[in-house]
Amino acid sequence: MKSILKICLLIVISISLSAFKTKNADDYVIEKIQKHDIVIFGESHWIADDMNFFADMIPELYKNGVKCFAFEFLCVNVQDLTDSLIYNDTYDVLLQNVILGQFPMFLRKPNENILYELWKLQQQIGIENEKIKVLALTRPTKIERWLDDGLDSLQQEAVKNYFQTYIKPVPQEYLHTDYDSLMAKLVLDYHLASHTKAVVYCGANHGLTKAHQYESIPRDGKYVTGEFMIRMGNILYEKLPNKVTNIVFVPLPIINGNEGKCTTPLEDLLEKQGINRIGFDLNSSFLEDYICEGIIAPRLLPHFSIKNYYDGAIYLKPRRELKYCSMDNEWLANLLNYYVNGVNFGVKKREQEFYNATPCDCWKNEDEIKNNE
Repeated sequence: MKSILKICLLIVISISLSAFKTKNADDYVIEKIQKHDIVIFGESHWIADDMNFFADMIPELYKNGVKCFAFEFLCVNVQDLTDSLIYNDTYDVLLQNVILGQFPMFLRKPNENILYELWKLQQQIGIENEKIKVLALTRPTKIERWLDDGLDSLQQEAVKNYFQTYIKPVPQEYLHTDYDSLMAKLVLDYHLASHTKAVVYCGANHGLTKAHQYESIPRDGKYVTGEFMIRMGNILYEKLPNKVTNIVFVPLPIINGNEGKCTTPLEDLLEKQGINRIGFDLNSSFLEDYICEGIIAPRLLPHFSIKNYYDGAIYLKPRRELKYCSMDNEWLANLLNYYVNGVNFGVKKREQEFYNATPCDCWKNEDEIKNNE
Protein backbone atom coordinates (compact mmCIF):
# COMPACT_ATOMS: atom_id res chain seq x y z
CA MET A 1 0.00 0.00 0.00
CA LYS A 2 2.83 2.38 0.88
CA SER A 3 4.50 1.73 -2.49
CA ILE A 4 1.26 2.52 -4.35
CA LEU A 5 0.84 5.76 -2.39
CA LYS A 6 4.42 6.78 -3.16
CA ILE A 7 3.95 6.09 -6.87
CA CYS A 8 0.72 8.12 -6.91
CA LEU A 9 2.47 10.92 -5.01
CA LEU A 10 5.31 11.05 -7.54
CA ILE A 11 2.85 11.11 -10.45
CA VAL A 12 0.88 13.99 -8.91
CA ILE A 13 4.03 15.96 -8.11
CA SER A 14 5.54 15.31 -11.54
CA ILE A 15 2.40 16.76 -13.15
CA SER A 16 2.57 19.78 -10.84
CA LEU A 17 6.26 20.16 -11.63
CA SER A 18 5.42 21.09 -15.21
CA ALA A 19 3.91 24.33 -13.86
CA PHE A 20 6.75 24.86 -11.35
CA LYS A 21 8.18 28.34 -11.96
CA THR A 22 11.94 28.65 -11.64
CA LYS A 23 14.51 31.22 -12.68
CA ASN A 24 18.23 31.29 -13.11
CA ALA A 25 19.57 31.53 -9.54
CA ASP A 26 21.50 34.74 -10.23
CA ASP A 27 18.44 36.45 -11.73
CA TYR A 28 16.26 35.20 -8.89
CA VAL A 29 18.54 36.76 -6.26
CA ILE A 30 18.68 40.10 -8.07
CA GLU A 31 14.88 40.15 -8.33
CA LYS A 32 14.61 39.73 -4.56
CA ILE A 33 17.24 42.42 -3.94
CA GLN A 34 15.32 44.87 -6.12
CA LYS A 35 12.08 44.25 -4.22
CA HIS A 36 13.40 44.23 -0.63
CA ASP A 37 15.71 46.24 1.60
CA ILE A 38 17.09 43.24 3.52
CA VAL A 39 17.60 39.78 2.02
CA ILE A 40 18.69 36.94 4.32
CA PHE A 41 20.60 33.98 2.86
CA GLY A 42 20.24 30.82 4.98
CA GLU A 43 22.99 28.23 4.62
CA SER A 44 23.84 24.89 6.19
CA HIS A 45 27.34 26.23 7.10
CA TRP A 46 29.34 23.44 5.47
CA ILE A 47 28.53 23.60 1.75
CA ALA A 48 31.33 25.26 -0.23
CA ASP A 49 29.17 25.70 -3.35
CA ASP A 50 26.68 27.87 -1.44
CA MET A 51 29.42 30.15 -0.15
CA ASN A 52 31.09 30.34 -3.56
CA PHE A 53 27.77 31.22 -5.20
CA PHE A 54 27.36 34.11 -2.76
CA ALA A 55 30.93 35.28 -3.37
CA ASP A 56 30.33 35.28 -7.13
CA MET A 57 27.17 37.37 -6.65
CA ILE A 58 28.88 40.17 -4.68
CA PRO A 59 29.53 42.54 -7.63
CA GLU A 60 25.94 42.17 -8.89
CA LEU A 61 24.55 42.68 -5.41
CA TYR A 62 26.42 45.96 -5.19
CA LYS A 63 25.28 47.05 -8.66
CA ASN A 64 21.69 46.53 -7.49
CA GLY A 65 21.99 48.71 -4.43
CA VAL A 66 23.47 46.51 -1.68
CA LYS A 67 25.95 48.52 0.38
CA CYS A 68 25.93 46.43 3.58
CA PHE A 69 27.12 42.80 3.70
CA ALA A 70 26.45 41.20 7.11
CA PHE A 71 27.81 37.81 8.20
CA GLU A 72 27.36 35.36 11.02
CA PHE A 73 30.94 34.17 10.46
CA LEU A 74 32.35 37.57 11.49
CA CYS A 75 32.63 38.56 15.16
CA VAL A 76 31.76 41.92 16.67
CA ASN A 77 34.93 42.11 18.76
CA VAL A 78 36.98 42.54 15.56
CA GLN A 79 34.70 44.89 13.60
CA ASP A 80 37.56 47.41 13.54
CA LEU A 81 39.93 44.80 12.10
CA THR A 82 37.32 43.84 9.52
CA ASP A 83 37.04 47.48 8.46
CA SER A 84 40.84 47.66 8.15
CA LEU A 85 40.95 44.50 6.03
CA ILE A 86 38.34 45.76 3.57
CA TYR A 87 39.64 49.34 3.34
CA ASN A 88 43.39 48.58 3.15
CA ASP A 89 45.18 49.06 -0.18
CA THR A 90 46.57 45.52 0.00
CA TYR A 91 44.84 42.34 1.12
CA ASP A 92 46.29 41.16 4.44
CA VAL A 93 45.97 37.37 4.73
CA LEU A 94 47.23 37.28 8.31
CA LEU A 95 44.65 39.87 9.33
CA GLN A 96 41.99 37.80 7.54
CA ASN A 97 43.03 34.73 9.54
CA VAL A 98 42.89 36.62 12.84
CA ILE A 99 39.41 37.91 11.97
CA LEU A 100 37.96 34.54 10.98
CA GLY A 101 39.92 32.83 13.76
CA GLN A 102 37.72 34.51 16.40
CA PHE A 103 35.30 31.67 15.65
CA PRO A 104 37.71 29.02 14.31
CA MET A 105 35.06 26.75 12.77
CA PHE A 106 34.52 29.55 10.21
CA LEU A 107 38.15 29.53 9.06
CA ARG A 108 37.41 27.91 5.70
CA LYS A 109 38.55 28.69 2.17
CA PRO A 110 35.09 29.78 0.89
CA ASN A 111 34.65 32.26 3.76
CA GLU A 112 38.14 33.58 3.06
CA ASN A 113 37.12 33.93 -0.58
CA ILE A 114 34.03 35.97 0.37
CA LEU A 115 36.18 38.45 2.30
CA TYR A 116 38.65 38.68 -0.57
CA GLU A 117 35.86 39.37 -3.08
CA LEU A 118 34.48 42.11 -0.84
CA TRP A 119 37.97 43.67 -0.61
CA LYS A 120 38.25 43.50 -4.42
CA LEU A 121 34.87 45.21 -4.77
CA GLN A 122 35.95 48.01 -2.45
CA GLN A 123 39.17 48.50 -4.43
CA GLN A 124 37.17 48.75 -7.67
CA ILE A 125 34.78 51.30 -6.15
CA GLY A 126 37.55 53.35 -4.58
CA ILE A 127 37.59 54.44 -0.95
CA GLU A 128 37.34 58.05 -2.05
CA ASN A 129 34.07 57.33 -3.90
CA GLU A 130 32.11 55.12 -1.50
CA LYS A 131 32.64 52.67 1.33
CA ILE A 132 30.73 49.41 1.52
CA LYS A 133 30.06 48.01 4.99
CA VAL A 134 31.10 44.48 5.93
CA LEU A 135 29.20 43.95 9.16
CA ALA A 136 30.19 41.49 11.88
CA LEU A 137 27.26 39.95 13.75
CA THR A 138 28.37 37.45 16.39
CA ARG A 139 30.45 36.97 19.49
CA PRO A 140 33.65 34.87 19.36
CA THR A 141 33.65 31.20 20.24
CA LYS A 142 34.31 30.05 23.81
CA ILE A 143 37.45 28.15 24.67
CA GLU A 144 35.39 25.36 26.27
CA ARG A 145 34.28 24.23 22.81
CA TRP A 146 37.93 23.51 21.96
CA LEU A 147 39.13 21.79 25.11
CA ASP A 148 36.73 18.85 25.21
CA ASP A 149 37.79 16.97 22.08
CA GLY A 150 40.20 14.50 23.63
CA LEU A 151 43.28 16.68 23.13
CA ASP A 152 46.55 15.79 24.80
CA SER A 153 48.27 18.22 27.18
CA LEU A 154 50.41 19.84 24.47
CA GLN A 155 47.38 20.44 22.28
CA GLN A 156 45.37 21.86 25.16
CA GLU A 157 48.23 24.24 25.96
CA ALA A 158 48.36 25.32 22.30
CA VAL A 159 44.61 26.06 22.34
CA LYS A 160 44.94 28.14 25.52
CA ASN A 161 47.84 30.10 24.04
CA TYR A 162 45.86 30.71 20.87
CA PHE A 163 42.87 32.10 22.76
CA GLN A 164 45.05 34.31 24.96
CA THR A 165 46.94 35.69 21.95
CA TYR A 166 44.31 36.06 19.25
CA ILE A 167 40.77 36.14 20.68
CA LYS A 168 39.95 39.78 21.33
CA PRO A 169 37.68 40.98 24.19
CA VAL A 170 34.01 41.59 23.39
CA PRO A 171 32.70 45.16 23.83
CA GLN A 172 30.65 45.46 27.02
CA GLU A 173 27.46 46.50 25.21
CA TYR A 174 27.40 43.15 23.37
CA LEU A 175 27.98 40.87 26.36
CA HIS A 176 24.44 40.72 27.74
CA THR A 177 22.42 40.28 24.54
CA ASP A 178 21.44 36.87 23.25
CA TYR A 179 22.94 35.62 19.98
CA ASP A 180 20.03 36.35 17.63
CA SER A 181 18.93 39.61 19.26
CA LEU A 182 22.47 40.91 18.87
CA MET A 183 22.55 40.03 15.16
CA ALA A 184 19.15 41.64 14.57
CA LYS A 185 20.10 44.81 16.46
CA LEU A 186 23.32 45.26 14.48
CA VAL A 187 21.59 44.81 11.12
CA LEU A 188 18.66 47.05 12.04
CA ASP A 189 20.82 49.80 13.52
CA TYR A 190 23.02 50.01 10.44
CA HIS A 191 20.14 49.76 7.98
CA LEU A 192 18.06 52.43 9.68
CA ALA A 193 21.05 54.76 10.03
CA SER A 194 22.37 54.33 6.48
CA HIS A 195 19.11 53.76 4.55
CA THR A 196 20.94 51.27 2.34
CA LYS A 197 20.07 47.76 1.18
CA ALA A 198 21.65 44.89 3.11
CA VAL A 199 22.25 41.17 2.65
CA VAL A 200 22.69 38.88 5.65
CA TYR A 201 24.52 35.55 5.27
CA CYS A 202 23.90 33.18 8.20
CA GLY A 203 22.90 29.70 9.30
CA ALA A 204 19.41 28.80 8.05
CA ASN A 205 17.83 28.71 11.50
CA HIS A 206 18.86 32.31 12.29
CA GLY A 207 17.18 33.53 9.11
CA LEU A 208 13.69 32.29 9.91
CA THR A 209 11.13 35.09 9.53
CA LYS A 210 7.57 33.71 9.55
CA ALA A 211 8.46 30.27 10.92
CA HIS A 212 9.40 29.86 14.58
CA GLN A 213 11.91 27.55 16.16
CA TYR A 214 11.96 25.49 19.33
CA GLU A 215 14.76 23.88 21.25
CA SER A 216 15.32 20.21 20.45
CA ILE A 217 16.16 18.24 23.62
CA PRO A 218 17.42 14.62 23.55
CA ARG A 219 15.37 12.43 25.89
CA ASP A 220 15.15 8.62 26.09
CA GLY A 221 16.77 8.20 22.69
CA LYS A 222 14.43 10.68 21.00
CA TYR A 223 14.14 14.43 20.59
CA VAL A 224 11.42 16.42 22.33
CA THR A 225 10.42 20.04 21.83
CA GLY A 226 11.88 22.52 24.32
CA GLU A 227 11.39 26.23 24.79
CA PHE A 228 10.29 28.62 22.07
CA MET A 229 13.12 30.72 20.57
CA ILE A 230 13.18 34.04 18.74
CA ARG A 231 15.59 34.15 15.81
CA MET A 232 17.24 37.12 14.11
CA GLY A 233 14.97 36.83 11.06
CA ASN A 234 11.86 36.84 13.28
CA ILE A 235 12.95 40.15 14.80
CA LEU A 236 13.86 41.76 11.46
CA TYR A 237 10.57 40.64 9.92
CA GLU A 238 8.55 41.96 12.86
CA LYS A 239 10.24 45.38 12.60
CA LEU A 240 10.25 45.62 8.78
CA PRO A 241 7.65 43.11 7.51
CA ASN A 242 7.43 44.40 3.94
CA LYS A 243 11.14 45.02 3.52
CA VAL A 244 12.63 41.68 4.61
CA THR A 245 12.71 38.36 2.76
CA ASN A 246 14.77 35.18 3.07
CA ILE A 247 16.28 32.62 0.71
CA VAL A 248 17.49 29.17 1.77
CA PHE A 249 19.95 26.93 -0.03
CA VAL A 250 18.69 23.46 -0.98
CA PRO A 251 19.31 20.72 0.25
CA LEU A 252 17.32 21.76 3.29
CA PRO A 253 18.85 20.76 6.66
CA ILE A 254 16.40 17.96 7.48
CA ILE A 255 16.90 15.30 10.14
CA ASN A 256 14.59 12.28 10.32
CA GLY A 257 14.35 11.46 14.02
CA ASN A 258 17.56 9.79 15.23
CA GLU A 259 18.34 8.23 11.86
CA GLY A 260 20.53 11.07 10.60
CA LYS A 261 20.11 13.19 7.52
CA CYS A 262 17.40 12.55 4.99
CA THR A 263 16.57 14.07 1.64
CA THR A 264 13.30 15.85 0.81
CA PRO A 265 10.91 15.42 -2.12
CA LEU A 266 12.05 18.85 -3.25
CA GLU A 267 15.68 17.97 -3.92
CA ASP A 268 14.83 14.42 -5.09
CA LEU A 269 12.50 15.71 -7.78
CA LEU A 270 14.76 18.56 -8.86
CA GLU A 271 17.58 16.08 -9.31
CA LYS A 272 15.38 13.84 -11.45
CA GLN A 273 14.47 16.82 -13.63
CA GLY A 274 18.14 17.66 -14.14
CA ILE A 275 17.58 21.35 -13.33
CA ASN A 276 20.62 23.11 -11.83
CA ARG A 277 21.44 26.61 -10.54
CA ILE A 278 17.88 27.79 -10.13
CA GLY A 279 15.93 29.99 -7.73
CA PHE A 280 12.23 29.74 -6.92
CA ASP A 281 9.53 30.82 -4.46
CA LEU A 282 8.58 28.16 -1.92
CA ASN A 283 5.08 29.46 -1.22
CA SER A 284 4.02 28.81 -4.81
CA SER A 285 5.90 25.56 -5.30
CA PHE A 286 4.42 22.14 -5.99
CA LEU A 287 5.37 21.14 -2.41
CA GLU A 288 3.21 23.69 -0.63
CA ASP A 289 0.72 21.05 0.55
CA TYR A 290 3.35 18.63 1.85
CA ILE A 291 4.10 18.40 5.53
CA CYS A 292 7.20 17.06 7.26
CA GLU A 293 6.49 14.67 10.11
CA GLY A 294 10.15 14.18 11.01
CA ILE A 295 12.50 16.20 13.17
CA ILE A 296 13.83 19.32 11.49
CA ALA A 297 17.44 20.36 12.08
CA PRO A 298 16.30 23.96 12.67
CA ARG A 299 13.91 22.43 15.24
CA LEU A 300 10.52 23.44 13.95
CA LEU A 301 7.41 21.69 15.21
CA PRO A 302 5.94 18.60 13.50
CA HIS A 303 3.32 19.22 10.80
CA PHE A 304 5.88 21.58 9.30
CA SER A 305 5.18 22.79 5.76
CA ILE A 306 8.02 23.76 3.47
CA LYS A 307 6.09 26.84 2.29
CA ASN A 308 6.33 28.29 5.82
CA TYR A 309 10.07 27.71 6.16
CA TYR A 310 11.60 30.34 3.85
CA ASP A 311 10.20 32.62 1.17
CA GLY A 312 12.54 31.38 -1.53
CA ALA A 313 15.17 28.77 -2.28
CA ILE A 314 18.28 28.28 -4.40
CA TYR A 315 19.18 24.88 -5.81
CA LEU A 316 22.65 24.71 -7.37
CA LYS A 317 23.23 21.01 -8.08
CA PRO A 318 22.47 17.52 -6.70
CA ARG A 319 23.65 16.76 -3.18
CA ARG A 320 26.30 14.25 -4.30
CA GLU A 321 27.88 16.90 -6.57
CA LEU A 322 28.11 19.58 -3.88
CA LYS A 323 31.48 20.10 -2.26
CA TYR A 324 31.49 19.76 1.50
CA CYS A 325 33.63 22.27 3.35
CA SER A 326 35.69 21.83 6.50
CA MET A 327 38.22 23.86 8.45
CA ASP A 328 41.30 23.80 6.27
CA ASN A 329 43.38 26.75 7.42
CA GLU A 330 47.04 25.81 7.78
CA TRP A 331 47.77 28.89 9.88
CA LEU A 332 45.26 27.81 12.53
CA ALA A 333 46.36 24.18 12.43
CA ASN A 334 49.97 25.15 13.09
CA LEU A 335 49.04 27.48 15.92
CA LEU A 336 46.92 24.85 17.63
CA ASN A 337 49.62 22.20 17.29
CA TYR A 338 47.30 19.74 15.55
CA TYR A 339 45.25 19.56 12.39
CA VAL A 340 41.79 20.97 12.98
CA ASN A 341 40.34 19.51 9.79
CA GLY A 342 37.75 17.04 11.01
CA VAL A 343 38.84 17.06 14.67
CA ASN A 344 36.41 19.61 16.10
CA PHE A 345 32.66 20.00 15.82
CA GLY A 346 32.28 16.49 14.32
CA VAL A 347 33.16 17.74 10.83
CA LYS A 348 33.80 14.29 9.35
CA LYS A 349 30.62 12.88 10.88
CA ARG A 350 28.61 15.79 9.45
CA GLU A 351 30.16 15.22 6.03
CA GLN A 352 29.33 11.50 6.04
CA GLU A 353 25.74 12.19 7.09
CA PHE A 354 25.38 14.79 4.35
CA TYR A 355 26.47 12.49 1.53
CA ASN A 356 24.76 9.40 2.95
CA ALA A 357 21.35 11.06 3.24
CA THR A 358 18.55 8.95 1.79
CA PRO A 359 14.84 9.50 1.04
CA CYS A 360 12.62 9.07 4.08
CA ASP A 361 8.92 8.64 4.83
CA CYS A 362 8.61 11.79 6.93
CA TRP A 363 7.00 13.80 4.10
CA LYS A 364 3.24 13.32 3.74
CA ASN A 365 0.48 15.32 2.10
CA GLU A 366 -2.32 16.78 4.20
CA ASP A 367 -4.90 14.18 3.11
CA GLU A 368 -2.56 11.35 4.12
CA ILE A 369 -2.10 12.90 7.57
CA LYS A 370 -5.86 13.27 8.09
CA ASN A 371 -6.46 9.66 7.07
CA ASN A 372 -3.94 8.43 9.63
CA GLU A 373 -5.32 10.48 12.53
